[in-house]
Formats: sequence, C-alpha cells, structure tokens
Amino acid sequence: MEITHIFDGIEETRSTINQKYPVAEIAFLVVASFICGYNNWHAIARFGDANIDWLRKFFPYANGLPTRHNIARIIRLIKPESLNELLINWARSYQSEIAGNQQQSLDNKEVDSQSPENALVKLRKIIAIDGKDVRGLQAHSGEVLNVVSVYDLGLGITMGTEMGLGKGQEIEMVRNVLNTLNLKECVITLDALHCQSETINTIVKQKATALIQVKA
Repeated sequence: MEITHIFDGIEETRSTINQKYPVAEIAFLVVASFICGYNNWHAIARFGDANIDWLRKFFPYANGLPTRHNIARIIRLIKPESLNELLINWARSYQSEIAGNQQQSLDNKEVDSQSPENALVKLRKIIAIDGKDVRGLQAHSGEVLNVVSVYDLGLGITMGTEMGLGKGQEIEMVRNVLNTLNLKECVITLDALHCQSETINTIVKQKATALIQVKA
C-alpha cells in the first residue's frame, strides 16, 4: 500500500462547506515535512512552497498551499486517533509486504539449516516495546504524557503507539498494544517494569517469545 492512499480515510471536524484545502493534501504535506526534518509550522510552510511541484506528483493542490497558520488550524481539526490508526495500518501493511518478500527469498534458496550464518537469517523478528515520558507536555493536573512505542528492529519503523498520562499507566498501555498486534513467532523485548505474569501470558498466548530485562 502506498502511503498516499492512507490519507483518504482521515477524519476531521471541519465543516464540509467551502473547504478550500483538502485535509488529505495538508496531512501529506505535514508528514512529508516531518520525515525531512521540518518540525514547526513555519518550516513546514517553507518546505511546501519549495517543493510544491514534487507534492503535486501525489496530490493536485489545485488551490496551492495555505498559510502556516491555516496549516496548523487544519491539522488541529483532524481526529488524531483516525490519523494514528491509518499510519499504523500502513506501517503494518509495509511490514507484511517486506516479510513476504523475505520469506520468498529464503524459499528460493537452498538453506543449510546447520550453518550458523543461515541460522541467523532465520532468526525471529525482534519487536522492541518501550514507554517514554514526553517531558515537554503536561496535562493541567501536572501529569506528564507517556508514550508507549512498538518498534520493528528489522524494518526500522514504529508499528504502533499508545498514549496516556503518568508513568503508572505504562503497564496497562503495553498490554493494550500487545492485544492489537500479530506477534506470532516474534521476540518481544521489554524492560523490567513489564516483568508481570499477565503481560508475559499475553505474549505467550500469541506464540511469541518475551525477552525482559530484570534488574538485580
């Protein structure tokens, strides 16, 4: 699945009357800008102006680009859970496609199972799950935003995220993430916080292996 296709499903809260700038075009601009290292509204607007011909290879941008203030306003009116779900689904489809190609490549080779090198080729996929505090963001209560990320080491991409307030929510967030993933035959790495029987049982039920760091 091409990444441009995911933007057609974005949900927003703007009125449909007199919309000048389609949300898919603005979301694609922002994602492309972030990938290229432009991470504030002024920089995103400059990126768009400098690369409008390239952007039009993917979307028409018939009305050009809005000002940086309007870019920010449109993005704020996107339902964040819809964009997050679409990006995760794209990442997972990419993961499945790559995994299928790798398996086909192995199937087309004569593999000596006794060879250490070939044994390494056939190692299970490693998924790293970790939670981090985003210390620059706080709720009115003073609690810090905590983000749990699921990272595929082989592909180098994040396969999913879960957010909550306070470090005390991380155990439950990790369990929620585990229940949304296909972990069969994967190795899941976690830190000592998640050395919990319920978490480990969730991993084992999916026929995956848990690798957890335990502090002495």
